[in-house]
Amino acid sequence: MEFRKSVLETEVKGLQNKINDLESKISSTTVTMLLETLKNDLNSSKNKLEKLINELSELDPGNLLIESSKKTSDINSEDKKEYSIVKDFYIAGGSFNPEENILIFRKLKIYEKINNLNMVTDELPHSILIKNKKSQDEIEYLFKDIKTIKILDEKSSKSFLGTTLKGVGGALLFGFVGMAAGVLTKKSKTQVFLGFEFNDGNKIIIISNKDSKGYKQWEGHLMSKFEF
Repeated sequence: MEFRKSVLETEVKGLQNKINDLESKISSTTVTMLLETLKNDLNSSKNKLEKLINELSELDPGNLLIESSKKTSDINSEDKKEYSIVKDFYIAGGSFNPEENILIFRKLKIYEKINNLNMVTDELPHSILIKNKKSQDEIEYLFKDIKTIKILDEKSSKSFLGTTLKGVGGALLFGFVGMAAGVLTKKSKTQVFLGFEFNDGNKIIIISNKDSKGYKQWEGHLMSKFEF
């Protein structure tokens, strides 16, 4: 009995480590085929772990691995979030320096169990990350934190940023990098220029390609925030 318990404890620890590793890989993977393979492996590992825990609980009901496994499962089921990300949007000016920051648009993946497999059934707009290229520091704006979005041209972009180029709290607004070159004086069939104003008073001008996969995925959601 003691030998079998020792074997079970070793296998349980190994599976727990494997599950943690798989969940980490899943959260950072965007390739669909690889994602499905990882998820199937994860589900299989969880099923194996459940069987081992059941057997271990019969041999040693008070074993600490049983409780730790249950807590890990509860945390993962309640707090674990996965996102699909889009990087087809770029800062052109506003409260954040376009030379130092990148944009990441995130959708929250909604899962349902289908044929004993957790499958993505929907994706909901969640947040925008403004990430510093050097420090990797991130500022998160939830989708609900977007106050308004405006479609901009040269005239409206200047009005949107304000003539004083000052943002919330008197902070410097970084000028529209493309404006000096007259980008907005020409009608573009491929690019869209959007002015985002957040509930905290910060503003950014964003450029995206109308034909990009990312913009098409987000266009409908962004329209719900449009101010005409």
